[in-house]
Amino acid sequence: MVFLTGASGLLGGALARRLMRGPVRVCALLHEHRPCWAARRPDALTFVSGDLTRPRLGLAEGLYRELAGRVTDILHCAARTEFSLPRPEVERANVLGTRNLIAFAHDCRNLRKLGVLSTVYVAGRRTGVILEGDLAHRAGFVNTYEESKFRMEQLLRRCGDRLPIAVYRLSTVIGSARTGRVEQFNAVHHALRLFHRGLVPMVPGSEETPVDLISSDYAADALFHLFARRFRPGIAYHIVAGEDNSPPLGQFLESTAELFARFDPRWRSRGVASPPIVPIETFRLLEESVEKTGNTVLSQIVRVMSAFAPQLAFPKRFDRRNTVAGLRGTGIRPRPLGTYYPRIIRWCLSARWGVAG
Repeated sequence: MVFLTGASGLLGGALARRLMRGPVRVCALLHEHRPCWAARRPDALTFVSGDLTRPRLGLAEGLYRELAGRVTDILHCAARTEFSLPRPEVERANVLGTRNLIAFAHDCRNLRKLGVLSTVYVAGRRTGVILEGDLAHRAGFVNTYEESKFRMEQLLRRCGDRLPIAVYRLSTVIGSARTGRVEQFNAVHHALRLFHRGLVPMVPGSEETPVDLISSDYAADALFHLFARRFRPGIAYHIVAGEDNSPPLGQFLESTAELFARFDPRWRSRGVASPPIVPIETFRLLEESVEKTGNTVLSQIVRVMSAFAPQLAFPKRFDRRNTVAGLRGTGIRPRPLGTYYPRIIRWCLSARWGVAG
């Protein structure tokens, strides 16, 4: 039996659907107050209500023991992914939640594998080439989400000799390459929405900073194959677009502006210009200035940008040799962003960026 957390999320749901096509049984742990598609299809898989942040996953003793005896595989997709959460809140979900899941894994007598989703941005403010085996650093972090995932991976490293663990570090998921559909709007989409509205005063980074974004199709296909068909314990994987498929920041902003004009004729008439790309020090001065003005609207805009945009000021290239080797012969590979980015923008505009009203 596969024990799955985060089935209500974008990738957790996609992985559940893929897992259920095979002979294995899937049991999804759902937060007791958070319904999802699984709750509407009780015949498709087993699901239990629980809470990762509580001891023994918040499960009744009898159910906990039953699962510990039946579960052979664990896939941990659950996480709080908002970049601007207070540190205690995101640590409780992503670090304490994983610690409790590790305790459950130790109790699973027949455990064969434990796969955990993470982020390539555990690298924080490091720059240059980031190897898949890298973790330890003192460069600091852009936001509390990055830091919580770093601390989560530290937990996993400490018990790697006692549990069969593989870590899957994802780049930023932007939407479906096939349809353009965006299931979950994240910090990148919110920043693009502000750009569309002409509310982005500047972007930290340089013209050449690579913008590494991946499609939800590639992420789910790669994760499923690496976990279900080619599992290797003790390995970390970078599921990224890679340098060849990642446009430089200057080109990305220019392409975005062209797509806004193509799919929204009114946009060009508003005379919105692409935001200037500035050093991180200049962006920090903007943050300080806005804070002093007390302008709540401007403060909110800059707060959205501050949670994500500074990542661009610390350019990285992600090694993906483990991922390439693990996917060899499958045809599963990232596509250049430019081949599907127009579909993403068109979807975002038609969906009003996921904002009601």
